[in-house]
Amino acid sequence: ITLTLDGRIGAAEAFQLSDVCVQMVAENVLSPPIVDEKLQSTRFMTLKDPVVVSGEETKRLDSVLLLVNTAMLSHVGLYSGGTNAPIGGNVKKTSGALLGKTRKRILAALEKKDGSEVLSELCDFDVLLAIDALIGKEESEKLCLLVRKYARGQKKGTVINEQLKLTLRSVLGE
Repeated sequence: ITLTLDGRIGAAEAFQLSDVCVQMVAENVLSPPIVDEKLQSTRFMTLKDPVVVSGEETKRLDSVLLLVNTAMLSHVGLYSGGTNAPIGGNVKKTSGALLGKTRKRILAALEKKDGSEVLSELCDFDVLLAIDALIGKEESEKLCLLVRKYARGQKKGTVINEQLKLTLRSVLGE
């Protein structure tokens, strides 16, 4: 798989070898590219047998024809933030720090009695990573265990203890 990235806008595309390419290698139709110092690129490949490309028979093949575009799916899973995740994300793109609105949402959820809302807010890998940088290793491990338990469906009985709530309040700026 090959990824291309447009650094100006952040757009990315993924490519992989086509089934035809794999078959051509299996049938020994493709010869390994000749490494020549004078060549600027190995984009074009020399074939052992001629193939038909655009109605013409050739032994010189553009390697781009052997690639197919591969779908890149956004992360969907237990720690993706779920349907409540904001479109712009919960963390700053440059530093990975929590956004102010995310901090406020977590702090507001900490004030609620049942604690499930705060665990729901924390079911986002980016949020967990940002909080991990703010708290100690032991607290981070406890928090991750609770979030994992909650994300896997064990919602009843999964609560954040007062010590962990206090730690979160102090690092999130209350």
